[in-house]
Amino acid sequence: MIKVIKDRDKFKAYMNDILKLTPAYERLFVSALGILLFCHIATCLWYVIVSLDDSQQDWLNSNGFESYLKSEVSQHFDGFLIVSKIYVAILYYVVQTVITVGYGDLAPKTTGERLMACFLIIVGVVFYSLFIGFVSSLINDVENMNQRFNHRLHTLYRLQKEYSLPVFFTKKLLNAIKYQNK
Repeated sequence: MIKVIKDRDKFKAYMNDILKLTPAYERLFVSALGILLFCHIATCLWYVIVSLDDSQQDWLNSNGFESYLKSEVSQHFDGFLIVSKIYVAILYYVVQTVITVGYGDLAPKTTGERLMACFLIIVGVVFYSLFIGFVSSLINDVENMNQRFNHRLHTLYRLQKEYSLPVFFTKKLLNAIKYQNK
């Protein structure tokens, strides 16, 4: 991931070659990737905070994951299945907090967890606001492109009538306008 961040210009050029993104869609795509990256980092930090807390009333214990860990470790040699289930549970909590859904089925229990939840809520509101701004900008850009396209078509048809342009010439201009509007 660090390599992608370091070589982001190459990555953007590669993604533009594959996806043919307009700048508005590119901003939307990058912001969605940013939210996913943030959720992953927050998930890892949440686990670290829970792991460092010695309280028996922490997030893992109160949601039944600590007992699950102890009973299932003997059945799975590498522990990957257990870690992935805990990761998915924490990711579920982080995503619902960041996107401000908050179902209430999982809740922070200790002071460290509550502080982390406050941070997630604040960052989530910022991400959500930026994302909505990007979507609004994208819709506005598409609307402006459609208006310019319709204006050009109207101008072309007006010029065709006014100057009696040949049909083949009008079709070539129409194809050029459609190509330019892609």
